[in-house]
Amino acid sequence: MVSSPQEIVVSVTDRVSYIDRRNEIKASIITPLQETGIQGLTVFPSDGRPEAVNVHYRDYILCAISPFLDKSAMGMTLAHELYGHAFLYVRNRPFQHELGKTGGFDPQGYVNRYIMRIEERRY
Repeated sequence: MVSSPQEIVVSVTDRVSYIDRRNEIKASIITPLQETGIQGLTVFPSDGRPEAVNVHYRDYILCAISPFLDKSAMGMTLAHELYGHAFLYVRNRPFQHELGKTGGFDPQGYVNRYIMRIEERRY
């Protein structure tokens, strides 16, 4: 990722502005990470890959993690966002969580399995 021409910004914050393409929302949404239970969020450039759901009008990828986590959880969340989503994005691989048929994440999905290996430190 260091040698990638795509800039990646890491931020520790409790609020992230983004546009949700899946719902075709055109205005920015402020998402309090603590209130939604989201520990981290990766936001992609709107003019980047078309399958990106959370986008913004910047040229960089934003990996945001919640400041309400302990240091260990912050590290795990950053690894999830940075190596699980941003890295796959810049490598032109699938990078979004795959949903299961009954809701939640599909544990057999490419991205989900990749991120589970990161979280279990089996990479």
